[in-house]
Amino acid sequence: MSFKCLDDVSSTWISNNLDEIGVLYTIDLLRGKWKGYIIKKLAKENQSYSQLKHSLETITESALAKKLKELQEDGIIAKKIYHTKPLKTEYFLTDKGKDLSKILDEMQLFGKQYSSIVRDAFNKYR
Repeated sequence: MSFKCLDDVSSTWISNNLDEIGVLYTIDLLRGKWKGYIIKKLAKENQSYSQLKHSLETITESALAKKLKELQEDGIIAKKIYHTKPLKTEYFLTDKGKDLSKILDEMQLFGKQYSSIVRDAFNKYR
């Protein structure tokens, strides 16, 4: 696995900061606009591709397909295919994804606590 967040970091820095790798790995897993939203949706309930597309209204088909593939490759989500007519596919969180969802819950609480400060500062300098 390659860590995109480490692309511009020297190997010396990495070896001197191994304690930080867990944080960097987690940041790397969430990289991009949609992954956190997808994880939060799947934390509530398993969903089909079309349910995810509908609930993430502005995501493009290609972006959703790409993010689902990345999340599967990282072991965050999995999909189950039901051999029915018509064929049904359902995405769900793995145990790793459930653990990551708990981190997102904490991030959401942090954001709620401090978002008014950021919003006020932004409005002040607009």
